[in-house]
Amino acid sequence: MRRHGDLPFDFDEEYRPTSPKSSVGLYDLSPDHLYQLLRMTLLAKTTTGKTIGKYTVEDYRIVHLTHSQNDRINILYQEYLALSPGLQRFSGRPLHDVWNELLSVRERGRFVCGHWDAAISAIKNDQLRAYLSDRYA
Repeated sequence: MRRHGDLPFDFDEEYRPTSPKSSVGLYDLSPDHLYQLLRMTLLAKTTTGKTIGKYTVEDYRIVHLTHSQNDRINILYQEYLALSPGLQRFSGRPLHDVWNELLSVRERGRFVCGHWDAAISAIKNDQLRAYLSDRYA
């Protein structure tokens, strides 16, 4: 992807110590919640344009929902970033904000985030809403 100029992240193409972007790389995305977003993004990106059975993947959206009160995931704590030197400057910031910032401009519109506990009330199907509320409340 990098060779074709299609990397879904806003990293510099070549390392330049004076550029703030040059300090972030794929190796920094090892904390679990960032790694999961990395895997979903790369899978979606590589399958776009491919035919699977009778369906062709035309585009994608990554929807990442967390519980609004789960700050262990919602916030990037310093303890998660011990092996991610390029992300040190993001310590204490909301995960979804940081992920949006790490994505390339063209990919940001494909990332949708929010809190599932707030989203459940927006579900119009009464049976599904009741099931999800019972299961995840």
